[in-house]
Amino acid sequence: MRRLVLTLLCLAALPAALSAQSGARVLVSISPELLVPAEGELIACARRGATDQFRVQNQPMGRFAPRTGETAPVTWAVTLVNSGRSLTILTESGYRPREVVILNERPRGDGGVQENVRVRFGTDGSVQGGHRAVTPPRRDPGPATPLSSPLDTLDGPQLYALARELTFRCERGILEPVPLGSIQGQIPPR
Repeated sequence: MRRLVLTLLCLAALPAALSAQSGARVLVSISPELLVPAEGELIACARRGATDQFRVQNQPMGRFAPRTGETAPVTWAVTLVNSGRSLTILTESGYRPREVVILNERPRGDGGVQENVRVRFGTDGSVQGGHRAVTPPRRDPGPATPLSSPLDTLDGPQLYALARELTFRCERGILEPVPLGSIQGQIPPR
């Protein structure tokens, strides 16, 4: 009986890597702060240059050209100053993100772990695909190959809301922190 209890305790203590080898899906853990809203943070926005050139080429030509009211895709590079998160947001017309990449590098004191979440969205905001990745701490021996896993079911909606908020703030020049909940109510519907 004692041997059975010890065996069960040992099996319960096996690392998650062994369950990944057996075919079970294991999510790479990321900081919960990675996907939280950024209304309380100072942000810095930069529009990518290549999309500005595309935007000029995409304008209707001539006096009688049809005006659709749609704008060309825009890529925003956003840095959240307080938390150190960096986002690259590829948007379609309006405030509809099509692809979002969020990076977070922890300080060297915390091991210098780099977290990465990438998500692709459909035109209706549904998740089309994506993944999470974490590089191991630099102080660990061995190769620094990133650990990767599919998205958690909550990652997509949280990242979509964050991307819409930041796109709205960048378009309107709202770079200073604002009261929590004040931006989401101002964003036009999808």
